[in-house]
Amino acid sequence: KYEALRSEIKDLDKLVMHGVAYHHAGLSHGARLAIENSFRSGLIRFVVATPTLAAGINMPARRVIIYTRRFEGGYMKPISIAEYKQMAGRAGRPQYDVVGEAIIADVKDEGEGWRYINGRPEPVKSALISERALRIHTLSLIASGYVEGIDELRNLLRKTLAYKNLLESRGVDITNYVIKNILPRLMEMDMIRADGKYLYPTRLGLTVSRLYVDPLTAIMIIDELEGIGKPSPLYYLTLIAMTPDFTRVRIVGYKGLQREAYSAYESGLIPGPIRGVSLYDWLKAYKIGLILNQWINEVDEDYIITTFKIGAGDLNLIIETASWLTYAASKICESVGLKNHANELNKLSLRVRYGVKEELIDLVRIKGIGRVRARLMYMHGIRTIDDILNVGIERIAKIPMIGEVLAKSIINEAKKLKNK
Repeated sequence: KYEALRSEIKDLDKLVMHGVAYHHAGLSHGARLAIENSFRSGLIRFVVATPTLAAGINMPARRVIIYTRRFEGGYMKPISIAEYKQMAGRAGRPQYDVVGEAIIADVKDEGEGWRYINGRPEPVKSALISERALRIHTLSLIASGYVEGIDELRNLLRKTLAYKNLLESRGVDITNYVIKNILPRLMEMDMIRADGKYLYPTRLGLTVSRLYVDPLTAIMIIDELEGIGKPSPLYYLTLIAMTPDFTRVRIVGYKGLQREAYSAYESGLIPGPIRGVSLYDWLKAYKIGLILNQWINEVDEDYIITTFKIGAGDLNLIIETASWLTYAASKICESVGLKNHANELNKLSLRVRYGVKEELIDLVRIKGIGRVRARLMYMHGIRTIDDILNVGIERIAKIPMIGEVLAKSIINEAKKLKNK
């Protein structure tokens, strides 16, 4: 029922047998889901977790033990009062407990404990106060037709929390910054154009806004791919891993790849450091590219995790982000006439999504066929949807890991795809 990797199962197995588990963002989605459901049902009685568990997961407990310091940026730092309230709010299960207990385990003195218990949560800060957020949302407002001119944009921005936060804390009017800096940059990127006081999106701007990617991501992709032929999959994968939209995951050991990365760059296998991307972020992107290159060549998941020293959840996050961004990159290239790159990136997005070589794309589109079953079917001479419909149920059922019930389902799904 839950898809988890063998390495995770091995690590968790002995703990779960005693009603104990751990939970963090580095676990695969399947492992996290299994732990959460098992805890709610009472099979697991005690879960050790990072603060991620407190954010948005329906997993209340009779008792919550909280440590008020966490490791961040190389140091132990105190959590905020808002974070404490969020964690303490997990204590007490509706319909089961009359009360819940929240225990602070590591305060230096009683006064510090009461500061968390009686303190007011910190003021909410707007997430719009960043160059990236302003680029994305300004383009979105114009592309959607929600604002049609500079005056409308100014009036809307003055109703935001970001406007209030910046005016109160720094005496800065965010509307002036957007009009003097963000709008000219979007025009320079050819995302929007102006006609007097009116603003309207270009074809590229509409595409980028609908994909909900950072305009800077789109420009990095276009600038890097314009004027070059057909690069390797590793080139594309390293490129998208450098963009500001690529989810930041914990990558270790990338500094030792410097010589290898420069050799790959000189051989034309990967792009060089892009303006605004640090050397370390370039090396991280190269390592992510290597991870994804192994994945699309059907290397075993546990081998990838062990070799590159990443968590199963991190691998899943890398795959999900890369699948989305390769698809987005294909649409961006299509909108500016880079058709060859658009076609290659579209195929690559499917390979990343399913973790297969190009010859298996047709098979993995069918519900019930993953990367392992697809390879087995391919080895047995069943390589396309037409093959599935022509060979008959008996031959498909004899393939390892399939059987008669799944074979029937595969044929039905193949018919649906064929009729689309």
